[in-house]
Amino acid sequence: MFPRAIDRRLTQDKQAFSAHFAVEALAETDDRKVAILTAAQAYYSEMCALRGAQKAIAREYRISALQELGHTVEIQEWGKDSDEQKVLSQVRDEIDNEDAAKYADSPVCESIDAAHKILASECSLEDEIKALKTLACERFPGRNFDDFDNCLWLLIKQRGKLGRGAEMQALTENIAAAKELDRESVETICRDELGMAHRLPRRYVRAQLLRQSGILQLADRGVEFSNSDPRCIQVQDWAVKHAKQLRYYFGLTIARNTSTRKDAGNIHLLMYAVNCSRKLDCSP
Repeated sequence: MFPRAIDRRLTQDKQAFSAHFAVEALAETDDRKVAILTAAQAYYSEMCALRGAQKAIAREYRISALQELGHTVEIQEWGKDSDEQKVLSQVRDEIDNEDAAKYADSPVCESIDAAHKILASECSLEDEIKALKTLACERFPGRNFDDFDNCLWLLIKQRGKLGRGAEMQALTENIAAAKELDRESVETICRDELGMAHRLPRRYVRAQLLRQSGILQLADRGVEFSNSDPRCIQVQDWAVKHAKQLRYYFGLTIARNTSTRKDAGNIHLLMYAVNCSRKLDCSP
């Protein structure tokens, strides 16, 4: 994506959020502030485009650089070794269990502000765990994070994706609450003459997209489904149709070839909420 397109998308986002949340932006009358905002957004757009280009050409650049130095480059795809995968999985489980035990044994901070201050400083690992545990208690009211299993499944396993999935499911089921959670940040950014659009919160938009996808019909405990289930195919087809939005708001790449069910099935990465409802009782 080119810098101009990124800049245009950011401007459109800010206008859309302002309209949807009924926020009246302050009139930008100070030429100096307008110049600062324009320059800052232009810089951000250029950096985004540059990072995207670097990621896209990283492999090709390395190959060309090696070839210019006289090396012969041969690309080989290596398969997965089952024994190696088993060992790596065992090691990962051991690390996860150790980390979960540290969270369960850790105390909590006196307040949320204290936790944020710790994370903003150069703190020890013990203090970082203490702060993150405090924030987890805030995110999941009623959950006991002195419990090893809660720490393991909600915070540690797969880098906390199950916990984030549970949060996302709760927001998807309660769109009004998701909107109110984002309102303060949206109003602050949209009313600020120097508010940068890329800082706009995305929880509400993500929840709306998931709700539109039809994924909630699979989220009930006890619901059985497979990739060939018509409900799954409906979600996959929706994902292909809205591939740009999923790329922008979730960072997921969805293949546009609907015949390639495996590629279209990347939408299943959004089904952590579904998986959570099966593996965890997220009620207090």
